[in-house]
Amino acid sequence: MSANSHHRATTIKDVARLAGVSHMTVSRVVSGSGPVSPTTRARVDRAVAELGYAPNVLARGLASRRTGVVGFLAPDISNPYIAELARAIHRYADEVGYVVNMLVTDYDRGREQRALDMLVRRRVDGLLVGPPATEVDERIRLIAERGLPVVAVARRLDHPRIPEVAPRALESSYAATVHLLELGHRRIGYIAGSPRVGVGRAKINGYRTAMAERGIAFDPELLVHSDMTVRDAYSAAGLLLRRRPRPSAVMGATATIAIGAMGAIEAAGLRIPEDLSVVGFDDTPFAETMHPPLTTVAQPTYDLGRVAARLLFDAIEGGVPDPAPRVALDCALIIRGSTGSCRDNVPLVADAAAG
Repeated sequence: MSANSHHRATTIKDVARLAGVSHMTVSRVVSGSGPVSPTTRARVDRAVAELGYAPNVLARGLASRRTGVVGFLAPDISNPYIAELARAIHRYADEVGYVVNMLVTDYDRGREQRALDMLVRRRVDGLLVGPPATEVDERIRLIAERGLPVVAVARRLDHPRIPEVAPRALESSYAATVHLLELGHRRIGYIAGSPRVGVGRAKINGYRTAMAERGIAFDPELLVHSDMTVRDAYSAAGLLLRRRPRPSAVMGATATIAIGAMGAIEAAGLRIPEDLSVVGFDDTPFAETMHPPLTTVAQPTYDLGRVAARLLFDAIEGGVPDPAPRVALDCALIIRGSTGSCRDNVPLVADAAAG
């Protein structure tokens, strides 16, 4: 028996220490995934050769009880916003040598429940939950409490073991409402998503706060709800158009909702922005090519997905920090042709007092 046989097996951390890099970088070099500079790759290769490191992917997976797969629960892959989140998550996972198992729920509560159960049965190493269409939040919280790393992206679960990454929804909705108020609009309709979803509630609060600060009482007739499809948004906008007096502006909680609203406005023989102004959220490629181009709140969608993926892999490697991180990313209002001055300008209470 050789003397070397009494020594412990060389680990990836040994290679990382000798090469002066992180173990994630060594993993990328060994697996051939992700960007690594030629200089760093050469340094890792030298350390691998010097230590005689021979990774056994199957044995490593069995020893760590890891599968090398993470789950991503998404409501609708045809939505450009969700597609961009998915692109960022897949790219980051590829860089660290993981595979993403994405299941799409199509806004169906039962399907979301079944998808969660399926991912847990497949023993994924972690779970990303995207913007919800239905609410199975208690089930997700229970999964996290049982030890599976979970990260919420553009979804609020308010759990000490679940990191969250979301846009600054309240602030961005507030800014979009102020933009319309500054154009003279007073009756501003709002087409919201689910009122039970945290990010959706924050957007409604931003809208109501901006109106209240300018002395405009909240009118529940101007707040309607829609799912995230163009067809349902079209119907919801129709409700607003039948209000009397009719609103002079409409905000949609997503770009998809805003696009559905624009269709309903045009079908009613009204012009945008001459008769009604429209604002949306999520600056998808469709927003700029609409006629007129859609004024919208641009969210850093790719960054949301990438930060969420990084937090998940950090949790897989080292556990969830206490308290779990809450990351909020800034948004930007992009003003285009779908908003204009209100023709029927009614003075604000503050305006009248000043006069």
